[in-house]
Amino acid sequence: MNLAEKLELYFFDPMRGEEDYFKRFKECTDIQISYAPLYLLRRQILLLTGKLITFPNPPIHQIPYFSAILLAHIAVKKMTMLSSGQDYVKYGDYILFYDKYMGMKPLDYVAARLLRNGIEHNNFQLYMRLKADSAPMFREFARYFINNKIMTREQLRSMRNFNVTFAMVETGHTGAIVSPPELLKFDPELGIARIQFYIQPYLFLEAFEKGVQKVEQDIRDSKELKENFDRAVIEANWMDVHP
Repeated sequence: MNLAEKLELYFFDPMRGEEDYFKRFKECTDIQISYAPLYLLRRQILLLTGKLITFPNPPIHQIPYFSAILLAHIAVKKMTMLSSGQDYVKYGDYILFYDKYMGMKPLDYVAARLLRNGIEHNNFQLYMRLKADSAPMFREFARYFINNKIMTREQLRSMRNFNVTFAMVETGHTGAIVSPPELLKFDPELGIARIQFYIQPYLFLEAFEKGVQKVEQDIRDSKELKENFDRAVIEANWMDVHP
């Protein structure tokens, strides 16, 4: 499999079915079928958000987009590595990725990441505690509340943690993936504040998909990124899975 073929299969259109992928894969190599992990991630995101199937009647009121959000965050790590040409990514690299490829500002990233942490690490809940020593995420909160005159520097210095909750809303609620946080409660004596973000999950997932397409184009346009991609993406590690 040459570089052009590996790029094509890694970024294979997730709207195209496994049969199409299998056919193209066999045209490129005679080894046993294996799926590019990004193709499966993107395809399952489409499945979980009702883009590939019609959900049955009676209607499913809780579309499983929480699972799709977790898959998107899994993919973002590799996309950040491939788009930066680095083997290791730091907080700042994620900030740059979410801004450049998904149109999300630093506080939006923090909100999306805390949502992911709540789902994965806090019993599938839309709640997460951000402790005051959790720099640099805490600094993004502090900067926002100071700049918008919601809390003073003295109040923030007394903070022990933010209790962050999320309301998932339909597309069209505000037009933004992440709305600015609302300060629901502040106890200066205990140093605890309760914050709520409104997040539109489908807009987040759409931004993720557009970001993946931008990453692919950047790799194709850059000799350095193509060389890094060829080195970092190893077909032997692709998914050997069967129906």
